[in-house]
Amino acid sequence: MDLESRDRWVEYSKAKDVMFAHTNIPEAPWFTVKADDKKRARLNCVYHILSKIPYVYMTPQPLELSPRKSAWNLRLKMLLPLPSSDCRGRNLLMDA
Repeated sequence: MDLESRDRWVEYSKAKDVMFAHTNIPEAPWFTVKADDKKRARLNCVYHILSKIPYVYMTPQPLELSPRKSAWNLRLKMLLPLPSSDCRGRNLLMDA
């Protein structure tokens, strides 16, 4: 801040207050944020903006799932030997 701006600080503050008074309408209100602590100021801004958005609880009802298949059946399938021939009797183990 330079010396000129310090000299005009009171004029600036009055002009800001007049501007707020003329432009603060119900459809578009002004909100001031104390910003001495930048982290808190930003969090307060986010909180304020989110508080103005209507929120509807949208979590769906829990689903009822059928019981899982046993892993034991899968292990048995993996341990069983592979067929050596297809349904037509062709040998699957030999080269085509």
